[in-house]
Amino acid sequence: EGSPMQLLISHANRDRRAFARPYEFDPGRPTLHKLLSWNGIEMDVSVGVAPRGCPGHDLSLDIALKIVAEAMPRPNDPPTPLAELEQAGPVLSLEEHARESTTERDRAFVLVSPTADAAQYLYFAM
Repeated sequence: EGSPMQLLISHANRDRRAFARPYEFDPGRPTLHKLLSWNGIEMDVSVGVAPRGCPGHDLSLDIALKIVAEAMPRPNDPPTPLAELEQAGPVLSLEEHARESTTERDRAFVLVSPTADAAQYLYFAM
């Protein structure tokens, strides 16, 4: 008790007492029910009984949040002039957009730029 421990996932399921030839790939081995999964021994973790979510779920969300936060402008940043924005689609006048938009769905994918002239805005087609 109180001793530090280290878990090496790379050594999971390598116990020669439980698995004959533990370093060989053998999907037909009779002791598969003894495999150690990230959330328990395989025979104890049946589908629908224990949580089977991805162990990297929280980490991936943290990484995605940091990437998005870095890419988004800060509230105190000055607005970016429209001419400096990377264009994701054609810049259309209101008349051009009305003429080219054939469905309500097309009209839904319009992002108005706060720095754009009143007669222009960015149009994103899916």
